[in-house]
Amino acid sequence: MNLIGTYTLAKKESWRFIGVWTQTLLSPIISNLLFLLVFGAIMVGRPSPIEGVTYLTFLIPGLAVLGFITNAFMNPSSSLVLEKYTGVIQGLLMIPLSGFGLTLGYVFPALLRGVIVAVVTIVVGAFFTPILFAHVWMIVLSTLLLGLLFGSIGVIVGILSDTFDQMSAISSFVIQPLIYLGGVFYSIRLLPAPFDVISQFNPMLYVIDFFRYGFLGTGDVPLALSFWITCGLTFISFCIAWRLFATGYKLKT
Repeated sequence: MNLIGTYTLAKKESWRFIGVWTQTLLSPIISNLLFLLVFGAIMVGRPSPIEGVTYLTFLIPGLAVLGFITNAFMNPSSSLVLEKYTGVIQGLLMIPLSGFGLTLGYVFPALLRGVIVAVVTIVVGAFFTPILFAHVWMIVLSTLLLGLLFGSIGVIVGILSDTFDQMSAISSFVIQPLIYLGGVFYSIRLLPAPFDVISQFNPMLYVIDFFRYGFLGTGDVPLALSFWITCGLTFISFCIAWRLFATGYKLKT
């Protein structure tokens, strides 16, 4: 693998979102803080979904993973659609980078952008309520897996989408509803039947629960199940993104 080429591509993509940080970093952080203020005001004094912690302590990891997932997805998808529109992608395909190297070059900046948003959300949230860090190693592991997963999904959507409207439609009508219904703001333990059972068919539930488990030390679904589902989704998504780059699907025309 061309490590220098992959590093250069990752650096380019990283500086791209850093250069417009008010849109790519500040905006989602402010959105998360508004969620924190609104839900914190509404739910103050009400029982927490998990015994022994306040609702805000439960909510903040959810907001962190919401910002992480959304931004990790948006970074490569928007970049690829723009590069296809401007024709820059044609020159990119001419450099000696394998499909694997190209995938990593787009996924790592997605991971970085997601981490920045999540970390700032948690740091600011710490001024409102104590933050638990039950299993730091699990937080790190889930962060890496989620970055690879949603960075890869962003690559897939960016390659398959011909316009920003198509990309936005997938984000608005598929990705975001699954995330919001995956337990970002609530625990499925509080849902009445049959919605608690229906929620278990949402793959985002397991991804979000795995991330939150690292903070709270407990979750809505068995830890092993959420871990293996997250690993499986990450592996499949990365392989698809790798294959699309390797074949040049919808990139060479």
